[in-house]
Amino acid sequence: MNKIDLQRHADSLTILMRTMRRAKITIAALAFCAYGLAMWLWYRDAAWYALAVATIGYLAFRLMSPFVYRWASWRLCVQPAGAEAIRWLEGQCERRPRRLVLAEITERLIDDARV
Repeated sequence: MNKIDLQRHADSLTILMRTMRRAKITIAALAFCAYGLAMWLWYRDAAWYALAVATIGYLAFRLMSPFVYRWASWRLCVQPAGAEAIRWLEGQCERRPRRLVLAEITERLIDDARV
């Protein structure tokens, strides 16, 4: 990953990563609440409802990463600079897996800003 290109898109990518992080935390909390609701339904002898709620919670948690990436990139594409950053990011993801590219961006942009 070219450091110059990364710095050129740093603002847009930082917005993308922070949006993704907030959305993931929200979905994880909702999935956790769904499991709690499923347990409550189970003890109230509503096993089919408990199974349905637990399944929805599991699917939300399991499909969280691709959904959050697509949603956050869709929101960022409204801005011209954001659309350019997403095109650059998609080019990076063609060469390497998306999770590795996003982890490197998080390490270089978000974690370096905290130091």
